[in-house]
Amino acid sequence: VGKTSAFIGPFVSSAIITASGNNDNMPFAFLFGLGAISTVFLWMVDTEKSRIECEAFVLAEADRKAFKTDAG
Repeated sequence: VGKTSAFIGPFVSSAIITASGNNDNMPFAFLFGLGAISTVFLWMVDTEKSRIECEAFVLAEADRKAFKTDAG
């Protein structure tokens, strides 16, 4: 994903600048908006529920011996 966004990002920024009448600051407003929306979605994540689900997953995988190695 990192290489793709590094390739596509300048094209998106150029399109935003062109669409805004050559305003070089508009890509920063777009990125700020993406960050703000992402922050809202991350704030809605129930970390306690996630912690419980993760613990249950690890215990289930341990019962299947998924983490065992031949050396151990």
